[in-house]
Amino acid sequence: MLAFISTGCATTKNPSTLNQLQIQVNQLERKMAATEQEVDELKFLVQNTSASIEDDTNYGLNEAIDDLPAIKASVTQSSSSSEQIIRVAASPQQVQTALKNAGYYTGNIDGKIGSGSQKAIKDFQRDHNLKSDGVIGKNTWNELKNYLE
Repeated sequence: MLAFISTGCATTKNPSTLNQLQIQVNQLERKMAATEQEVDELKFLVQNTSASIEDDTNYGLNEAIDDLPAIKASVTQSSSSSEQIIRVAASPQQVQTALKNAGYYTGNIDGKIGSGSQKAIKDFQRDHNLKSDGVIGKNTWNELKNYLE
């Protein structure tokens, strides 16, 4: 008489392996989101830099890449604080309104991104598991704009 021993399907993963894979997927998704935000910030810098560079034909792309830290500092100094902080198609008033509706901003909606607005942005980002850098990028705005209404 033959006896068969069943050990289950060889392709079935145990729960701990599946959990590990899910953790890895989540980590990759967070890295992708951070990379997307960095790309958005670089696009913003390129747009502002190209607008400020006049017809200087000697200023090539290689020099621009090499000088990126200096260009970033220049753009930061020459831009208003709202342009430095809001890097999406949103006005300072919209940002303040959304922050106020979300319960993070208590000041007047005056269109000026001051220390109160900056603290509210960072607190909002922290509480929504976003990069708490005080910059309204794509990911932050996608969360924050839900509070406009």
